[in-house]
Amino acid sequence: MALASDIATISADSGESGLDHPSFGPAMPPELANAGVKADAWNSIVRRANDSVKFNWGVDTILFFLCNAHNRKIGGPMKKFCDEVNGDGSLPAGIKVRYEMATETFDKGVNGSSMQSYHKVIFYQ
Repeated sequence: MALASDIATISADSGESGLDHPSFGPAMPPELANAGVKADAWNSIVRRANDSVKFNWGVDTILFFLCNAHNRKIGGPMKKFCDEVNGDGSLPAGIKVRYEMATETFDKGVNGSSMQSYHKVIFYQ
């Protein structure tokens, strides 16, 4: 959910198959560049976000695949990533980051439905 204090959001999804590791693109939102985020800091943030958003496959994840467990297990590493970024000086003073996951279900008519999960990193003041 967007808040008035939100500056920018980047999103990752796992593509059409739903099995590929989600990833964040390399482009820095202009709002963050205007707020003083440096290119080298941004590249480090995106690299660490992509390391954190990888699926952690295990027996339980495979057994509960239809319950979206492979996406839900990303929450812990992503929250840890946000805590690290918020505490290590990667962002200018006053800018923080938080993580959210959103899942949408798409109706495919007689072919059933499909789910798409989005992993969001939200930058705010």
